[in-house]
Amino acid sequence: MLRNFGKFFLVTASIGFAVLCFADVSGFVLASRNGFNLFARNVLPVLFPFFFITGLMTEAGLRGRTSTVMLLSYTSGFPTSAKLLSELYQKGEINRVKAIKLATATSTVSPIFVIATVGVGLLGSAWSGVIVFTGMILGALANGILFNIILGKRKQQNISPFNAGKDYAKDVAKIDIGATIANTLQNALQSIFSVGGMIVLFYIITAQLDTVLGLSQVAGAILASIFEMTVGVFVSVPLSTSILVPTAVLTFGGLSVGMQGYLFFRKFGMSFWFYLLYKITHTLFAVTIVWILSSIVL
Repeated sequence: MLRNFGKFFLVTASIGFAVLCFADVSGFVLASRNGFNLFARNVLPVLFPFFFITGLMTEAGLRGRTSTVMLLSYTSGFPTSAKLLSELYQKGEINRVKAIKLATATSTVSPIFVIATVGVGLLGSAWSGVIVFTGMILGALANGILFNIILGKRKQQNISPFNAGKDYAKDVAKIDIGATIANTLQNALQSIFSVGGMIVLFYIITAQLDTVLGLSQVAGAILASIFEMTVGVFVSVPLSTSILVPTAVLTFGGLSVGMQGYLFFRKFGMSFWFYLLYKITHTLFAVTIVWILSSIVL
């Protein structure tokens, strides 16, 4: 039943995407070009170094200590945090339960993007960016506590969220430095271009739906925020003076960011639906915290 549904969904999605592309071919070409430009200018320069660095660290034997993982996740942002968790899991440094719990507490956006691009560039204030990022981090911590309570101390075989996974034994083989650097570089490149593909794909879908449906500015901003975070925050911020809008858009991340993360967290058996669940609760926490902080500070 589920297999048939999956085939039906893929066929329907393929046909729907083809229709969107051919409904406005010139718009499709422009959207593709803009999507690649967005990836090349705003994502590739930031994510690739973090993908490479965290890859080297895990190859070198980075331990799965909670504090270390959370610090690296908060400074590098999503989906680097998801990649880091999947690599630690596959190296046997953390088990599936810990990977899932840490995922609920580390799904944040890069501080560089939040403070510099959104804060200074869009909101006109680095301080506003700091407040948004602070709310996002505190919201992530609250989210992690919530799901630690929900998941409790269940063992591997008793946890679903929402499908099966397995634990790996630690790899204690000696490190070949040259091979490690080459493999890490290759993995980083594969990962970054997989992420880039997701960004371009969702950029095209968002742009084509906006054109075909003839959406208003507000409706277009909502659609963009649901599908692609970067576009969503750029088009939604000019329409509202509330700091809560970029907070919600950045924290939720959109389906594109979710699918970028799914490239990695599926490796430890966490479903996309569970991801959406904890991103909704994270967004609620972050928006509430930023509302309180902005009421006091701004």
